[in-house]
Amino acid sequence: MKKIILIEKNGNIKETNVKKFNKDELFKKCKFKNNEDFEKRHTWKFNDCFISLFAKDSGRANTENKYDLPPPQDKKLFFGNILVCSHKEEELTNDNIKDLSKEDWDLFYEKQFGGFEDLNDDSERSNDEDDEEYDSDMIDDETGYLKNSFVAADDEPVEVEDDDEEEEEYDFSDDDTESEPSLVSNNSELSEEEYDYNKN
Repeated sequence: MKKIILIEKNGNIKETNVKKFNKDELFKKCKFKNNEDFEKRHTWKFNDCFISLFAKDSGRANTENKYDLPPPQDKKLFFGNILVCSHKEEELTNDNIKDLSKEDWDLFYEKQFGGFEDLNDDSERSNDEDDEEYDSDMIDDETGYLKNSFVAADDEPVEVEDDDEEEEEYDFSDDDTESEPSLVSNNSELSEEEYDYNKN
């Protein structure tokens, strides 16, 4: 019994077994009714072995396999389930087929795509790079903040400027005479016509 990989059309990866390798019988593992158009599409070299891909490149609409295959097969369109197996020599036979576990496939898949970046590590690293470095003598031991920084400690009183002090003081005491606002300035004289106009 040898382990092989079955890539279902919805993209799921499953391990399955073959008792004996027979190229003409592999289509049954993919649940095809016949082996028409079911062929080896590509072989990758990986470490000390080879990995071959068997699939159909024609089929009915809505039966396309949604799995993203490693390059150069990432641009190809296949239908139904796909079968992948590992072998020692480039030409796959019953004598040189070997186990291909899901873990082995994941390792191969990652290497073919050049390795996947850990987004969490990258974000932490970028944050560290953005942080400025300060000498220990620049940090206030009691507050933990930078000395002479604008951040105030919790127990430190914050002085707030009183805007009222800057305003002029007015005397609102009652005057004996109430003054009405004038429509004319003290420095100008109006003619009788202008005075009548303003009065109206």
